This record gives sequence, structure tokens and C-alpha cells, in this order.
Amino acid sequence: MTTESLTATAPGPIRLEVIDRASVRALVESEGQYLAAVAKAGENVHQVALDRQDEIAKFAAALPAEDIGNFYALYNEEVAAAARASSDRILSQNAAETAKLMQRAQDSSNLSTWVSIMVFFIILITAIGMFK
Repeated sequence: MTTESLTATAPGPIRLEVIDRASVRALVESEGQYLAAVAKAGENVHQVALDRQDEIAKFAAALPAEDIGNFYALYNEEVAAAARASSDRILSQNAAETAKLMQRAQDSSNLSTWVSIMVFFIILITAIGMFK
């Protein structure tokens, strides 16, 4: 994905019809997907994240005073939940990969054990044959 295509897919100004958990969750998900696309494209994720935070601050500043606290509370909860879900997903992937690597190591160890036993018996049979 090129910088031009990232610019074309940038979420732009934030618009929410209502300030509720579902709309804030959708906002957090779309922001996360965009940042993942930026990372995949090899762009500067930190700079883009700062720019997106500026958009969120502009959006919140335009809200009625009674909605600002509610928006930030929901936004922070949803960002934390998304971070935990991402962390859980990564831990699950790492656990599966670790299990595969451990199984390969065990299989390799078993093979080495059998090869060592066979070499031992070949040497033993050769030694016995020399003493006859």
C-alpha cells in the first residue's frame, strides 16, 4: 500500500451521530484498522497516531460540554479493550507457535536419541565381533 493509497483511505474528520458505546467502539475499530494498514505499508505509525489523536481532540472539543466526559470515558474504555484484545490475540498466536516449536524440538530430540542408540549398538556389535 503506497502513501497515496493510505491518504485515500484515511478516516478523515471524526463524525459520530450519537455518543454511545457502539459508535465509539466502531470509531476505535476503524482507527485501529487504519493504523494497522499504515504499519503494514511501512509508514510512521506513531506520527499517524498523533495526527489521529489531534482529530479526536478536535471532535471532542466541538461536542457539547456534557458529552465530552462521556465521550472520553467511552473512548478510553474501548481503546483499553481493543488493546487487551490485541494483546490476547498475540499471546494466543505466540502460544500456538511456541507449542509447534516445542514439538519440533521434542521430535528432534527423540530422533537424536534413537540415532545415538543405533550408533551405540553398531559400535557394541563391532567391538564384540573384534573379540571373537
